Amino acid sequence: MDSYTSLFIKQERIDGKLQEEQHIAVKFRPEPYSLAMLWKKNAPGLAGDAMLYVEGKYQDDEGRSQMVVRPTNRFFRKLLGGHVKKLPDCASARRNSLRRCTEFGFDNSLQSLRDVYMVAKERNECKEEYEGTKEIAGRNCIVLVRYLTADRPDYPAWKTLTYIDIEDLIPVCVTGHDRKGNLLCSYRFEDISFDTGLSDEDFTPSANGISVK
Repeated sequence: MDSYTSLFIKQERIDGKLQEEQHIAVKFRPEPYSLAMLWKKNAPGLAGDAMLYVEGKYQDDEGRSQMVVRPTNRFFRKLLGGHVKKLPDCASARRNSLRRCTEFGFDNSLQSLRDVYMVAKERNECKEEYEGTKEIAGRNCIVLVRYLTADRPDYPAWKTLTYIDIEDLIPVCVTGHDRKGNLLCSYRFEDISFDTGLSDEDFTPSANGISVK
C-alpha cells in the first residue's frame, strides 16, 4: 500500500463508556512505518493533540521506538518543552485508544480482520453476510458483515461491518457492535489521497507542529 493522507474519524467505547467522535488529520507511510496525527476535533484529554511515530526513531534506553506527543494543555506543553515521548502501548495510550499507533493502516486493518476471522472460522463460531453496496464518503463500497457467534475475550465485537472500496480495495470504514446493537468502535476514512510523495521531512516533529528542544 502506498503512502497516503486522510481525515480519520474514530469513535470507541473504552471501559464501557462511548467516547466522543474524534477527527484526526493523518499522514501515513508504510516503509519505514511512519504515522503523523493531528487532532482536529475532540483530542483525547491530556493525552495529546498531535502525535508522531516513526519506526526506528525516538528510541528509549532499551531501543524501543516511541511516539512523540504534543500535550493538549498549553501549560504542560510549555512545561515539558513542547513534547513528551511515550511507548505505543503505554498506560496513557491504552486509556485513550483501543488500538496502538503501530496497528494503524489499511493493511493492518485487513490483517486484523482476517486474523479474527480465521480463529473464529476454525472454532465454527463465525457467520458472514453480504449486504450489497453503499457509498461512504463518496466511495462506492461493498458491505461485508461478520457475526462472531460466541462470547470470548479475544473477540473484538459480536457484529462487524466492513466497507471495502470497490476501486482501491481498502477498508474505508469498519464498525463493531455488541449483541444489543451498541456501538463498540467506528473507524472511517475520508478525503483519502494516495501517491502524495511523503518523504522523511513530512515525518519530523517540526513538520507536524511538535516542538522538540
